[in-house]
Amino acid sequence: MKRCYSEGFSSLEVLLTLFFLSLVIVATSLILSTVKISVVKKNNELKDKRRIEKKLAEVIEEIKSDQTPEIDSRIDSVWRLDDIEQDECKIQLKALSGLLNVNTVSKQIMSLPEIRKLFSDVDAPSVIENYKSEGNLYSKYEQLNELIEEENYNKYFCIYGYANINVADDYGLRNLVNNITLSNSGEYLVQKRKTLLVNKQFIQTENNFKMFAGVDYDSFIPYVNIKPEMNIHFIEEDVLRALLSYPGFKITGINQKINNILSLRESSEISQNEICNILGISKSNELYYYLGCTTWMWQIKITGKKNKCTVILCRKPEEDEFSVKTPEYYVIEKKWYE
Repeated sequence: MKRCYSEGFSSLEVLLTLFFLSLVIVATSLILSTVKISVVKKNNELKDKRRIEKKLAEVIEEIKSDQTPEIDSRIDSVWRLDDIEQDECKIQLKALSGLLNVNTVSKQIMSLPEIRKLFSDVDAPSVIENYKSEGNLYSKYEQLNELIEEENYNKYFCIYGYANINVADDYGLRNLVNNITLSNSGEYLVQKRKTLLVNKQFIQTENNFKMFAGVDYDSFIPYVNIKPEMNIHFIEEDVLRALLSYPGFKITGINQKINNILSLRESSEISQNEICNILGISKSNELYYYLGCTTWMWQIKITGKKNKCTVILCRKPEEDEFSVKTPEYYVIEKKWYE
C-alpha cells in the first residue's frame, strides 16, 4: 500500500508539473504572439509613414514645379492632386493665402457686416483685438473655438501668413516683430508707420521698405514685407465682396467687378496688373496690398491607413521685384496624428 501511495503521489506531481509547464508554454506562446502582432503593427505604421512622407515630397515638388510661378491659381497642375486618394494616401490641399489671417487682419476689416456674420460671437472682432493688444498671437484654432465655428474657420480664416507693412493690424504687426526680434522693435515700427498712414502714404517698393526699416530690415524680411497678403484666386466670394465694399477703398461697380473676377479665375490666371485694371486701383490704393495673385502659405494634409500628417508650407517672398526667380519654399510646421 505504501508503494502504491508513493507511485500515486509521484504521478500527481508529474501531472501538476505537466500542467504548469503547459501554462508556461501557453503564456509564452501568447507573449510571442503579442510581440509578433506589435512588431507587425509597428512595421505597418512605419510603412504608412514612409508612404505619407513620399507623397508629401511629391506634392511639394509639384508646387515647386509650377510653370507660372508669378501666379498661383486653381488651374495649376498641383490642384489635380487635391482631394484624391493615391498610393493608399488621401491628399488635401488648401491655399491659406486666400483666407483672413486673424493675427494680422485689422479690426476694421473684421467688423465689416459680411465678415462679422462669419463669427459665432458678434463681439469677436473686439475680443480678438483685445487678445492681441495684450501682446498675444493666435497659434491654434482651439484659442478661437468660442468665437468661430470650426466649419467657418476652415473656410474663411487662418493663423498663418506674412504681414504687409501697409495694412497689417497694429497689434498683430507689433507682436510679430517683437517675437521675431526678441525686443520692442514692433512698437517703434508701428509708431513710425502711423506717420505714413495718416496721409494715406504707402511703402510701394522694396528700396523704400529698406529705407523705412533701416537696420532692422534683415530681421523683418520675410515675415514683414510689401507683398499683397491674399491670393484673389482663392478668396471666398463673400469675403471678396466685403473687401471691395469697404468705403475706404472707394471701389465702384462692385457687382460687375466681382462677377468678372469669379468668371476669369475659373478658367485662367489673373495677374497683378489685371487685378489693378479690373478694380481700377494702383499702389496708392490700400486695397492693392490686400489682393494679389500669389499663395504664400499652403496647408497640405496627407492621410494614410494608420496616420495623418499636416504640413504648413511657406513661400519666401522675392526681394527683387523686377525679375521672376525660382521660388523658395520652406516647411514651417509639421504635425503627425494617429
